[in-house]
Amino acid sequence: MPLTILVLENPWSANAFDALPVLPFVEGLAKYSPDLVRVLAKPFYHAQELGHWLADFRRPKRGIGQRIVYIASHGTRGRIGGLPDGTGAINFNTFHSLLRSAGHIDGVHLGCCDFGNMKNAERLLRPDRRRARHVPCRWVAGYDKNIDWFQATLVDLVFWRELLRNTDHNPWKACRKTYKEYPRSRQLGFRVFRNGPGGRLEDTST
Repeated sequence: MPLTILVLENPWSANAFDALPVLPFVEGLAKYSPDLVRVLAKPFYHAQELGHWLADFRRPKRGIGQRIVYIASHGTRGRIGGLPDGTGAINFNTFHSLLRSAGHIDGVHLGCCDFGNMKNAERLLRPDRRRARHVPCRWVAGYDKNIDWFQATLVDLVFWRELLRNTDHNPWKACRKTYKEYPRSRQLGFRVFRNGPGGRLEDTST
C-alpha cells in the first residue's frame, strides 16, 4: 500500500529572493520510489487555510494508502507558522483543534523547531473523551529543539526513505533506522511518538 504525503509549507523568509522550500527535496524522494509514495503540496499562511487542507486531505479517496501530513514551517514550543512579518502564528490549541476536526490522519510529521516536543505529542495522541478511542493521528514525529533547516531536512528525508523501505511502513522502525543511518538525528532531538500499552506515551528516544 502506498503512502501519500501532504506537504503543508509556510514561508521561511520575508525576502522574496530567499527561497528555501522543502518541496523539491520531497519530490526527489517521490522520484526515488514512485510506486510507494505520492506527494501533494499546498502553502498555508493562516489557520483557516491549514484547517481546509487537513480536512480535504481526509476525504475518502481510493489508492491513497497511509496519509501523512508534513508541516514545514518555523516553530516554537507552542506555535507554528505565521506571516513573514511575524504575525499570525498558529498556537497549539488551534492546531490541535484543526487536526481533531479533520479526523483520522495516520501520521503527523512536524518539520518545525521545538513544536514536536513530548507535551504537544501527548495531547495530539490523546483519545477524544466524547468519541471512545478516537485520536487525531496514530503517530507524531518531530523535533524538541531549535534545529538547523538543512540538517533537519536531511533527517526528514532519511526517515521517509526508511519508512518506505519497510513493507509495513512502520514509523517506529523507520526512526530507529534513521538513528543508525544518521546519528546526528538523535542529537537534533528528532523523535517519533505513539500510544503504547494502556495509552502510555512512548517515544523512540528511550
